[in-house]
Amino acid sequence: MQTLRRTINAEEARHSQKERAYNVLTVVTGCASFIMVGLLLRREFFPSPNTRAIEVPTLDSKWQNCARVGTRIGRPDASVSILVFSDLECPFCRRLHQAVDSMIREDSAGLSMTLVHSPISGHRFALPTARAAECAREQGKFAQMLSVLFTSQDSLGLLGWGTLANRAGVPDTSQLVGCQRSDRKLAAIEKGQSATVEAKVSGTPTVIINGWRFATPPSTDTIGAIVQRVKANRPVY
Repeated sequence: MQTLRRTINAEEARHSQKERAYNVLTVVTGCASFIMVGLLLRREFFPSPNTRAIEVPTLDSKWQNCARVGTRIGRPDASVSILVFSDLECPFCRRLHQAVDSMIREDSAGLSMTLVHSPISGHRFALPTARAAECAREQGKFAQMLSVLFTSQDSLGLLGWGTLANRAGVPDTSQLVGCQRSDRKLAAIEKGQSATVEAKVSGTPTVIINGWRFATPPSTDTIGAIVQRVKANRPVY
C-alpha cells in the first residue's frame, strides 16, 4: 500500500511539474507575441527615420514659367527660391507657409517664396481667400494679408473680410471688401489656376525649390540643408 501511495505521489509531482512548465511556456509565448505585435504596430504607424524611403525630387525645367504668375515674398535676388502651389484654406499649406515665412525672416538674403494660387474646388473659402489676398496686394499688403488668412483658417466665414483686412494693416478696408465681393476677374488667380493645370499639380502644397519638384512637401530641415548647400556653391541635388 505504501509503495502504491509513493508511486501515486511521484506521478502527481511529475504532472504538477509539467503543468507549471506548460503555464510558464504559455506566459512566455504570450509575452513574445504581444511584443512582436507591438513592434509591428510601431513600425507601421511610427516608422523609424532611418527606415523611411529617401525622397529624390525631380527637376522641372518649366518651373520659372509658373513662378512668373505668382507673388514673391522675400528678396528677388535670394539664392534659394521656393515656389509653392497653395490653397489658402489648406492646413498643410498653412503649416508650410508659416515655417518658410519664419525662415525668410531669419535669413532674408538666402531665401524667398513665391505663391501661386491653386484653390481647390472642394474648399468653400479657397477662392474667396485668394481674392482677399489679391485685393490686399493692390494696396501693398499681400504678405501681411496672406499671414492673417492662414492664421485665421478656423475662423473663415465667421470673421468679416474687413476685420481680416484691418488685422493685416490694409489701408482701405472698405476698398478691399468691395474688391473681394466684386465679380472682377483677378489676373493672378486666373493665371495661377492655369499654371496649376499646366504643371499637372494634383495636390497642395506642391513645392518646387530652385527647379527641383518634390512629390510631398519637404521638411524645414530639408529646406535649411538646401539653403546651406546653395550658399556653399554646391548643387541642390
